[in-house]
Amino acid sequence: MFFICGITNGKDDLSYDGDLFVHSCGAYGRYQVFMTYFKLSLFFIPILKFNKKYFVRTTCCDKIYGLDKSLGQKIENSIDVIINEDDLIEIEYEQNSNFKICKNCKYKTHKEFLYCPKCGQKL
Repeated sequence: MFFICGITNGKDDLSYDGDLFVHSCGAYGRYQVFMTYFKLSLFFIPILKFNKKYFVRTTCCDKIYGLDKSLGQKIENSIDVIINEDDLIEIEYEQNSNFKICKNCKYKTHKEFLYCPKCGQKL
């Protein structure tokens, strides 16, 4: 008898309908909440999700923040919550990196490009 098991990582976008706000970059935006995790599978059937982490991305400038686990679990369970700036922990700021992310297809490209090489949209 043999077992087929594996551990993979995953990412799920969570449903969060927050209000439009003015971010520190000076533009209007919304929060997009997502969760990363590891998944244990047995015979290709997902058994357990563990090491869940919750993140928030702003739509205006793609700034990424960490989110408290209890607040993330409430959003995952579809409980209405309001995310304040005090709840966010800054992790990454895309504009300071050497890459740009296409708003249309989410393709990551070098910051020198004016247009996305995958879909042709202006970056």
